[in-house]
Amino acid sequence: MRSENLAAEIRVSNKDPAYFPFLDVLRGLAASWVVMFHLIYITTPNMAPPRLLDRLMKSGGMGVTLFFVVSAFSLCLSSERNKNDRVWVFYLRRFFRIAPLFYAALALTLFRDQSVFGVKHDYAQIVSSLFFIFNFVNGWQEGIVWASWTIGIEMVFYVLFPYIWKVNLTPPAVIFRVASLCCASIVAYSVINAFPSGGQFWQWSFFKHLPSFLIGILVYEAWKRLSRQPETDANKYTGSAIFSCGLLLGIALLYSDQPFPLLAGLYWQGIICALLVLGAGLGAAHKFFSSPMLCRIGRNSYSIYLLHPLVIVVLQPVYKKIADVIHSPSTSFLISAAITLFAIYLLAELSWRFVERPGLNMGAKIIRNLRSLFGQSQIKFD
Repeated sequence: MRSENLAAEIRVSNKDPAYFPFLDVLRGLAASWVVMFHLIYITTPNMAPPRLLDRLMKSGGMGVTLFFVVSAFSLCLSSERNKNDRVWVFYLRRFFRIAPLFYAALALTLFRDQSVFGVKHDYAQIVSSLFFIFNFVNGWQEGIVWASWTIGIEMVFYVLFPYIWKVNLTPPAVIFRVASLCCASIVAYSVINAFPSGGQFWQWSFFKHLPSFLIGILVYEAWKRLSRQPETDANKYTGSAIFSCGLLLGIALLYSDQPFPLLAGLYWQGIICALLVLGAGLGAAHKFFSSPMLCRIGRNSYSIYLLHPLVIVVLQPVYKKIADVIHSPSTSFLISAAITLFAIYLLAELSWRFVERPGLNMGAKIIRNLRSLFGQSQIKFD
């Protein structure tokens, strides 16, 4: 079967036999893209990337869309692999994947804001961050921790996911659920924008980005079926063809002076990301998407994403000195980008070792202890 051959090709050495490296590589690329975007807009004055890369770097928000699509795909994959687990196990795993680093970043941000800027956050806002409900509060959606608005959205999707997608759903049932939730997103758009401040609320709203996750679910369903096709000359290059279509469509979207028809740009981004994920999953450029170095960056992508604004702010004096010495804005940007990525990758590696991995191990230990104490069948949160 083609799925067995393909899996053997695109996996790298890993303790998990069901590990698919292309997902980590895509996560790393998405996080790094967001870093480049913020390197331009967080710095004062804003940096100027080379002309050829200008639109690509300034479209870093698409990295978030890619991350959401990959996230939904990964949840489907891991849920199918762990289909005998109860819902409470899923929730605990997701909590300990996100919470330890987020809480550490929150504590650091609260200390910095009060000691450096003299800003004291409202207790209610802090509580909303602790319980990951700040996405539903107008004015708090961006989060206390810089760039954490995506975490608020991601955690809401985690809560809903076990009731959106199930292993035994038929393709028509999956399509019906996805279509229904897309309709719910449209209704939410109409209701939210009826209020005076609705536009600002919608910008960071879970409902706006819900279709990106739903696209990820559809991509998983398509990947699962396409990867089972027999190895033939006709479908041997399916992944490369799909991935190439995604690249070409992405280039057209980024460099077109006219908006694409029918859908908002965000949802065209979702379609493009879907093609890229599906193509990579079907073996396109499998040597690139199984690179151990890129997989390591992808493994650390959460730390890269959550910690990069702090790194960029700390390095601002370095950027200024580089700009003073090198008078070419493009060259200055490239050197600053290289320094920034090196610093962030190093910090993310430390964060993984001393925060993320211990948090995951703690969650795994708690799950084992609960199973041992009560038995899997006796604690039903589902």
